[in-house]
Amino acid sequence: MPHQLEDGEAHAAYTVLAHAWNISTLQTYGNGLLHYHAWCDKRRLSEAQRILCSPDVLACFIAYLAGVYARSTIADYVAGLRAYHTIHRLSWAADS
Repeated sequence: MPHQLEDGEAHAAYTVLAHAWNISTLQTYGNGLLHYHAWCDKRRLSEAQRILCSPDVLACFIAYLAGVYARSTIADYVAGLRAYHTIHRLSWAADS
C-alpha cells in the first residue's frame, strides 16, 4: 500500500531541498535561472516547455551561452536548472 503524505510532509521536503545549497551557490543558480527564463521568453517557449526542461531545450540554451560565458559559468547555470528540478521534485530528462 503506497504511503499517504500527511499534512505538511511535502512542504517539509521542499523546505529541506530548498536549503540544501549554500547562499552563494543559490545566487549563482538564480543568475542562471534568470538567463534561462529570459532566453525562454525570447523564444516564446511555453511554461511546460521551460519547466520540464527537455534535453533539446537544454542543448539549445547551452549553445546560446557558448562563446559568451566561460565553461564553468555554463556548468553552474545548468546545475541551477537541475537544482530547480530537484527542489520542485520534477523529472530531469537532460541526463538522458
